[in-house]
Amino acid sequence: MSADAVAWTFSTGVLRGHEGSPLVIGDMMYVHAPFPNTVFALDLSKEGQIVWNTSEAGRGRHSGHVL
Repeated sequence: MSADAVAWTFSTGVLRGHEGSPLVIGDMMYVHAPFPNTVFALDLSKEGQIVWNTSEAGRGRHSGHVL
């Protein structure tokens, strides 16, 4: 029997289905959520800390958020 356990979880805040898979490059994981098409960048070396997020809802003005 394995002793694996969940290290951390992340919620996009959307309860509807998600159709895409996360993209992992190095220690960064990029996740997108359905409408309003929010993209999150998570630092895997820091238990999934949000580095930035951006939403299509803000098109026409700067909508990225660096945290």
